[in-house]
Order: sequence, then C-alpha cells, then structure tokens
Amino acid sequence: MMRCRFAAPPQRGPRLEATLARAGASDLGNVRFAPYALAVAMLIGCDSGPTARPAATSQPELPPDRLQPGEKLPGVETTFGIEVPRGMEVTARFPDVVQLRGRVPLPDLVKYYKQHVKVAAIELGNNQAVFPALYVNGDQTKRVYRIVITDQDGRRSIRMTDETKPPAVRGLTEAERWQRAGLQPDGTQQDRLKVY
Repeated sequence: MMRCRFAAPPQRGPRLEATLARAGASDLGNVRFAPYALAVAMLIGCDSGPTARPAATSQPELPPDRLQPGEKLPGVETTFGIEVPRGMEVTARFPDVVQLRGRVPLPDLVKYYKQHVKVAAIELGNNQAVFPALYVNGDQTKRVYRIVITDQDGRRSIRMTDETKPPAVRGLTEAERWQRAGLQPDGTQQDRLKVY
C-alpha cells in the first residue's frame, strides 16, 4: 500500500511573487506546468511502505566494518598464494619471482612467513633470513619456493622465487637424453649449428 506525504502549499511571499512575475503568471493557477509539477510532487512524497526483507542467511549479519569468516580484505595482494604482509609492497612481479620492500622488522617477517609455509629449516643471519625449500600452506600443486628476507639500511627486502623443477620426461633413450642436454654421449658439446 502506498503512503503519501504532502507538503503544505507554498506560502506567498516576495520570492514566489518574483518567480511568478518572471514566468508571466499572476498566481499558481496560471502556470502552465502546474499539473506536471503536482504529479512530480505526489510521486516524490509517496513511498511503497515497508520493503520485504531478504530471507535469513545461515551466517549472522555482521556490521559493515567486519569481515565474514574466511573473507579477505579488499585489495590485499597475494604472492604465490601468500598475502603480502602489511607494511610491505610489491616492487616487482614476474612469473617465477616476486620482490617486496617495506619497513616491517625482520623478526616479524620471519614469524609471519613461518605461519604461512611448511619448511624443514630456516637459515637465520644478522641481516637476513632464508627459507630454502618451502611449500605454501593450502597449495594443492605442491610447488617449491625459496624466500630470502634481507635487511638493507633499515628497509626489508623479500625475494620469493618459484624453484619447482619441471617433471622428468619418461621414455627417452640414452641418446635422446644426451641430445636434449645439448651434449654428445662422450660429454662434449654438440655442433652448435645443429643444436639451434
């Protein structure tokens, strides 16, 4: 059901009289667009009543400044499946290498990456930390990465490299393996003109 709220008719005053005089009308009844203005005023003042509420969802409604469980912040970058730590920014991105820079303390970065990767050992030094062969948590492809975090003049630099080796080709003869390596069976290099 539609409910309409009508405003009180405009009070005649010096402004209204000046507007009517410029329009060439002496009162509101002579204005040619009055029927249209009345229709627009009626539509503006009407509403359709209470709106239908959406069906209840399985998750409780959270205020707009809260994230749903598992939801990520908008605009958060990832590098090889790991979110970029706050305070760090991506300075270079290639298919197999990502470079980050920022002012986050080295121990905090080591702790952050320990939570997001599986690694057998971490090599710690005065100004750097190396994660030599690691797997990203939740990565189904089981790719192998290397992370090097260095401290240079108060700024931290992170270099994350994809070191996954291509799968071995099976079913090759010994001569075909030597040929793919660019060598002859005696270990000498093949004729360069024939290789390329």
